[in-house]
Amino acid sequence: MDAWDIYQKGGDSLAGRYYPFHLFPFTIAELSGMNRPFEEFMSDPLHLTMKKSETLKDIWQQLATLSGFPEPYLSDRETTYRRWSKHLYATASQGRHP
Repeated sequence: MDAWDIYQKGGDSLAGRYYPFHLFPFTIAELSGMNRPFEEFMSDPLHLTMKKSETLKDIWQQLATLSGFPEPYLSDRETTYRRWSKHLYATASQGRHP
């Protein structure tokens, strides 16, 4: 029995008591605290600012190294990213959702 089977079995026994959800990667705007209101974004979606450029450079490097997904990004460790991505690709190549 692999981890997916255990998840499925656990999910069956928890029917109605949990809700699976998908997390999307963090964006550079979220991580830098530079989110814009939706209306402002829609009026000029390609607007860029150079405020906090050094901070943005550091965040971009972190995203490039660890991805923007919460588990590897928040761990701040490349070993966690490698384990996480290996699991992601293994389950995806088997046609399963991670």
